Amino acid sequence: MDVGPAVSGYDVLGRVDVDAPGAVLRARRVADGREVALRPVPERDLAGLRAMVPGLVALEDPHVVAVQELLEGPDGAFLALDWVDGATLVEVRASGARLLVGQRLGVIRGMLTGLASAHAQGVVHGRISLSNILLDTDGVARLIDFGLGDPVAAYLPPEPGADDRGTAAADVYAVAAVLVHLLTDRTVGEQSRELLAIDASLRSVLVTALSPAPADRYADASALLEALGKAAKRAYGKVWWTEAGIGSLVGSAVAELVPLAPAPAPVVPVADEASGGKQRKPRKPRTEREPRAPRPRRSFRVPRGIIAAAIGLITVGAVVLGAVAVQILGEDQPPDPVSLRTDLFCDRFTGAAEAAIGPDARTGFTSSGSSGATLGPKARASVSCFWGVESPAQVVTVTVGSASERDATSPERLAAVIDGASQDYVAAQKSTWKPSYATDCEELDEGEYDTAFSCFAPSIQVEDKPLRAGTGVVQFGIAVRDQALVCGGSLTVDAASDRESFDDLVAEVGRLCAEVLPAVRRGG
Repeated sequence: MDVGPAVSGYDVLGRVDVDAPGAVLRARRVADGREVALRPVPERDLAGLRAMVPGLVALEDPHVVAVQELLEGPDGAFLALDWVDGATLVEVRASGARLLVGQRLGVIRGMLTGLASAHAQGVVHGRISLSNILLDTDGVARLIDFGLGDPVAAYLPPEPGADDRGTAAADVYAVAAVLVHLLTDRTVGEQSRELLAIDASLRSVLVTALSPAPADRYADASALLEALGKAAKRAYGKVWWTEAGIGSLVGSAVAELVPLAPAPAPVVPVADEASGGKQRKPRKPRTEREPRAPRPRRSFRVPRGIIAAAIGLITVGAVVLGAVAVQILGEDQPPDPVSLRTDLFCDRFTGAAEAAIGPDARTGFTSSGSSGATLGPKARASVSCFWGVESPAQVVTVTVGSASERDATSPERLAAVIDGASQDYVAAQKSTWKPSYATDCEELDEGEYDTAFSCFAPSIQVEDKPLRAGTGVVQFGIAVRDQALVCGGSLTVDAASDRESFDDLVAEVGRLCAEVLPAVRRGG
């Protein structure tokens, strides 16, 4: 077993990612048993970091990994930080994980929030890149390595000296360059035409942030965050970002901890001007960041995040999907043995969805309960995926979440809603309602589900009027404790022959739901 470095006041437990140069160490502080990360500090960065440490220690933001102290000794210099289970954005992407647009924006929003706190206290990062954004196992983006490491040319602004300690304007440029990379999979230097693929509202913000002249950029991270939020709302709606499901992608990217044998030689904590030349005492633990007992697994992940709800409303001839924000609900204890997973992605079921409505299906992801929303202490959040094609209009949805918030429509209620709208239409055309216009619903083989039904409303042709499209709806639902799975689909109906197409959709949605249920069920 390799021997770890000697760090006064800390027991070194192991090394993360043994093959990486300057690998982070995991250690336990002797004074209080708190586990921390020890980041090796290269000699070239040490002088600059000494000046930054007082500001970093004072910086408290959930989107910045908290710095405890700087230590120097015979075995080198180390920056002591809060230990966070997670992986960098580079590592997550390298694992093959695919982030949805809302998740990518959620990552940028998180790191911008932390950077805004830093800028407000006069602290600049100077090294922003994909490798300096840590995603924890709760899906929260955190900034790391202020002033550490080599600058990445792809994210450096063009002004002279940008590769030195940096400025707030340089940080703004770097954040915008990272966002372009996330949205286009190309760096700013590699593409210009591809920037046109970004929504025009966002593009205008990025053009300003990427201006060659520092004075023409946003003044700091707070100004960029405000502009980005307004533009993203115009582009994607009120709920433009999410952290939902990111944590589930991080787990496979978390590096193993390689144990190290203890070393006897101590090092002495560095003195700084703020302490009058005296040794600085270790920072007291922050109660809001107290570590919780990890569940036994290789990546030391702590179960915590649950994701917020999405509701799809099916109306005659169209489907309206409610897309509202994300709530991350903290849980100090693991979930009950019987529950439904809310950390699976649409990609997991895309094959089955395409079998139902065709290979040209467009995938979407929505969730509800924004971070500012008020949910009860026992609220159960949820997440929804949907796939759709335009012609003929078909949508397949899968929602996992709160049983109290699910669309628990019965066939009788759905038929009444559809027929009510149809009767209003017929009356508006000064025509007479016919029994043949009525919605036909039937119960399906429930199997493991609590409810399973389909409803078919035919198209309506009023004399001398355009054909009014009908609709076909199929839904499967099951409740597990206080959660529910709702799986279903819909199809617009333009002719009597569409009944056969709808029967095919019913069968395929049944197969999709049969695949989803065992995948999202855990425990029991």
